[in-house]
Amino acid sequence: MKKIFYILLIFLLPSMVTSQVSNNTTIPKGVKLKTQFIPPGKIKNLFPRFPRVQLIQEFEMPQRNAMHIKMDYGKYDILNPEDWQNGIADKKPRVIELVMTLHPSSTKKWRDDYFNLIGNRMKKLYALDSVFLLDEDIFWKISLQTKAKSSSSAKKMFHGIVIHYDNLKDEQSVRSYMRSLQRSRKSRYAKMTELDKLEKILDRLKKKYKNMLIITDCTTSMEPYGAEVALWHLLQDTSASVKNFVFFNDGDGIPTKQKAIGKTGGIHFADPKNPQEVINTIRMVNVMGKGNDDGPENDAEAVLKAMDATPYFDEVILIVDNNSDIRDIQLLEKLDRPIRIVLCGLGEEGVNFDYIKLAFHTKGTLHTVEEDINILVEVKEGDKFKLDGYKYQIIKGNIVCLNETKGL
Repeated sequence: MKKIFYILLIFLLPSMVTSQVSNNTTIPKGVKLKTQFIPPGKIKNLFPRFPRVQLIQEFEMPQRNAMHIKMDYGKYDILNPEDWQNGIADKKPRVIELVMTLHPSSTKKWRDDYFNLIGNRMKKLYALDSVFLLDEDIFWKISLQTKAKSSSSAKKMFHGIVIHYDNLKDEQSVRSYMRSLQRSRKSRYAKMTELDKLEKILDRLKKKYKNMLIITDCTTSMEPYGAEVALWHLLQDTSASVKNFVFFNDGDGIPTKQKAIGKTGGIHFADPKNPQEVINTIRMVNVMGKGNDDGPENDAEAVLKAMDATPYFDEVILIVDNNSDIRDIQLLEKLDRPIRIVLCGLGEEGVNFDYIKLAFHTKGTLHTVEEDINILVEVKEGDKFKLDGYKYQIIKGNIVCLNETKGL
């Protein structure tokens, strides 16, 4: 009988342990828990590559070839940035491990509870060094410690990011690694055929407008248009005239069915006085938006939230993908400032009718590489006019396209 009991115990014990970990992370005394892996869910959108997520009792810092980027419990500021910056020359990151406590969340809720915290921690890491985005060989991990059962005990545990690295043995190894990063950097921009066009438009806007609030679509479809590089050039000599940078990705990768009008999210801000923060925010917002494959974007929500959060601006610049419609077009009535709309990806079909409506409603302007279109500021009830080869008329306060193939 005793033998049968032990046999049953051997079979049941793993399931007992797994059940306890998945429900409330309580581990029976005397049982040594093996590492348990759980899916990252939407957290994967915060990382350049798919991260492996593991539940562990308590993290132990490796004694060799590892550096601790320190962060406080529940916080995301890096406490020791100089440790990495001063020792970077001969190190190649191999594994990057985000370490935190599962408490006060659970295995079911941690993806929602910690989404913003992890996102901000990753943003700080990317701002520390662009190598973390450029090196495609880095393996990413998240270690959730289950030992702490209270906030006081959780605060005493290990928190932050651990960079596991290989030492580059000589100058030739360092040069070879730097060349590989350069190739990665160039490949990111290989498809940016619209870069020169976008820069020309922004150059014109710099001469015309001051105290600009610049809002940019950073969804996947916008990646080829070089917003990242163009805004870098814009920052070189105009950061004083830019009040705020805002980047949006239509919901941080959430499913389309969860995108509520005015509440879709995925709107992020960056300090115009910190060029590296701006560039890394663009990269981060693009990464967080991966998986957003539907066409329309939350342009109006982004503009409204950007204006609410930014004091003392004079002009609103909206950089958009002309091939994507405005998901929340019904929010136009809430926009009460002229919007200067920079159109990327303009093709043979001409200006997207949604952006014509946005410019008309706000008495704003449209900007292409060839021209600045100001006619929508001046038109009034009953006026007929041509724009981009199409005929329009203002009827009962609305703009109507008179061509059957567009806007109807």
